[in-house]
Amino acid sequence: MRKLWLGSTALISVLAFAPAAYAELEVVMGGYVSTQAGFFDNDQANSSDRDFRSKSEIRINAKGTADNGLEYGARVDLLTSTNLSSNARRTGIYASGRYGRVEFGDLDGASQNLSVLGPTVGVGQLNGSYVNFIPTASRPSGSSVDTGGGMIRSLDSDQATKVTYYSPRLSGFQAGVSYVPEVDSQEDGEQVQFDNTAGNQRDMFELGLNYRNTYSNGIRVRAGATYDLSQAKDTSNREDIRSWGLGMRVGYQGFEFGGAYVDSGDSNNTDGVANDDETAFHVSGRYEQGPWGVALSYINEDYDANGGRGIDTSGGSYNAVVLGGAYKIADGLSAGADLAFFERNKDTGTDDDGYVLVVETKASF
Repeated sequence: MRKLWLGSTALISVLAFAPAAYAELEVVMGGYVSTQAGFFDNDQANSSDRDFRSKSEIRINAKGTADNGLEYGARVDLLTSTNLSSNARRTGIYASGRYGRVEFGDLDGASQNLSVLGPTVGVGQLNGSYVNFIPTASRPSGSSVDTGGGMIRSLDSDQATKVTYYSPRLSGFQAGVSYVPEVDSQEDGEQVQFDNTAGNQRDMFELGLNYRNTYSNGIRVRAGATYDLSQAKDTSNREDIRSWGLGMRVGYQGFEFGGAYVDSGDSNNTDGVANDDETAFHVSGRYEQGPWGVALSYINEDYDANGGRGIDTSGGSYNAVVLGGAYKIADGLSAGADLAFFERNKDTGTDDDGYVLVVETKASF
């Protein structure tokens, strides 16, 4: 990882509540490049059975400390894969002190950062890349690139421009709240929404509560609860968002087990449609020893007859079992693989099932 020291006062002027003082910002630059080979089979007509894909990202973090102990900084995650239409995934600034932390920008919010999922390794199993090798019509509800099983968390605002407050962690507990004026602004952080009929959701709040602790007997516990709510615009023909999730992990030495439950109801689905609620749960376990680790995950998503956000509204269910492994070859170089067996059953439309094998090599710097 490369470190550069830059003299700067620009960020202090942005954080108006910080005292005007000269300071040095430590700029840490890192990132990764990964290549994936996918081999797959499904019931879709004329489907291929293999392809390659690549991913890369540059991450820049700047941080400093004012004379009064206030910590502040900025973050930029640059998307650098070939032909990406977006410049960055996350950008924002923060300030942190004894009373908590404030973030402002196109960043993940309190719901995502304080949620707890089942443990994974390597390519990520239910939270990884295998879904990219499943035909679009057979993917889980709401899934897109690299969101794994789709409904693994409550329905948050992703990287829409927001302001977030995180409390200090006390006795293992930390709380957070995010506010998003325009949920659909994540495509362009520089955009100002003048047209109140544009987009689907407004005035979103993400609420999160997280607990973590390691007890004297060596048992590690993590738990999280989240709730997301927003108002659908009158012209959007969508339902309001009311989505909540619970998750927990328990670990001892190299073993860790956990899972999560999500209930999104009819959040953001078409207004006035009956029987379109959606729920999901997942469980997983992993074992890590030295440079290698293995994990096994299972996810189940249940849609009412008209449920299925984003991809289709065919109802039914989605199930997947994913076995994964990872190995650290050398500093900054790792390899991993996921083997997934999936099944998409629909109340209306064509069912699908199959498997995906993803092999990844990743260089981190």
